[in-house]
Amino acid sequence: MNAPLECIIRKCEIHLERVLSSIRTSCGTTYLHTGDLDYGGVKIFQYIKKRIFPNLQPYLMDTQTHEQYKAYSEPIETSKLEKLQRTTEPLLQPLIDKICAEKQVIEQESFLF
Repeated sequence: MNAPLECIIRKCEIHLERVLSSIRTSCGTTYLHTGDLDYGGVKIFQYIKKRIFPNLQPYLMDTQTHEQYKAYSEPIETSKLEKLQRTTEPLLQPLIDKICAEKQVIEQESFLF
């Protein structure tokens, strides 16, 4: 059995997804997402695209941004590199390929510099 706090958090997540989905259908807006330039960032993008905003577009999640902030990059963990190599996402594939080739990831907080 889940702890009470976990149940509350999950119910809030479900409610938030429903609210965001209803906004999607009523506004006719383009939704952009930025995140870390790493395995986690790609997976979060895919989750939002699949569950909430099917027409989600990446923002600052491309090879140009990776190159621009390369000075702030860190080596990718081997386990995450292996997972990323098995990941496909057409909208992010050039970025995924670059990360796999260079074995360097960048946190979105670097964009502040």
